[in-house]
Amino acid sequence: MPALDILDLFIDEIPRTGPEQMALDEALFEQASRPILRTYCWAEEWVTFGFSQSQSAVAKAIGATPLVRRWTGGGIVEHRGDFTFALIVPRTDAFAKIRPCESYRVIHRAMARALEQAGTAVTLAGPVTAMAPGACFAGVPAEADLLRADGLKVCGGAQRRTQQGILHQGSLQQTDIPPGLSNALAFQLSDRVEEFVPQTDLNDRVSELISARYGSDAWNRRIL
Repeated sequence: MPALDILDLFIDEIPRTGPEQMALDEALFEQASRPILRTYCWAEEWVTFGFSQSQSAVAKAIGATPLVRRWTGGGIVEHRGDFTFALIVPRTDAFAKIRPCESYRVIHRAMARALEQAGTAVTLAGPVTAMAPGACFAGVPAEADLLRADGLKVCGGAQRRTQQGILHQGSLQQTDIPPGLSNALAFQLSDRVEEFVPQTDLNDRVSELISARYGSDAWNRRIL
């Protein structure tokens, strides 16, 4: 059974910076009245890092690549030609009420089926010992991450859950990205997929969030 009764698909073809990407995801999360899948297009190479990580430690690990703190958890993700996506599910949807580990598994199963349709076989990682977040695609895979046949991690993600619902941010990399993946993933998540139509004030809210949060040193260098 599809995870969602209906899904708005936002294939975002505008190249954006790290702060713009993070701000847009949060703005969509604030305004969503039904689930939204957004797929990304990056303006240049960026690194995102998890909410609880140290900016100075991340900067030391990745060098000169520009970086931005995510609102979601997880580790360091390098965005260099990856397929990046966000799934937003408001609290009114039944999917928002399932456990985090199960929602993670459902999303990755949908991605696995979409890839298999294009001839790429992947498997879900089994349970592993919890570890401190580091480089997401260089360390031990988390449970339900997607793996190639040789055991290399190709898809991971992180979530933020509030009273408003779920924001899941994910990345597919270290494998070929098949054409039409946005649509294929959307239709694995829901039988009813519609084109996303942004609200008129969305860009204003994105600008506010960049200024107040994602584009500021106070956010990216914060001590947690």
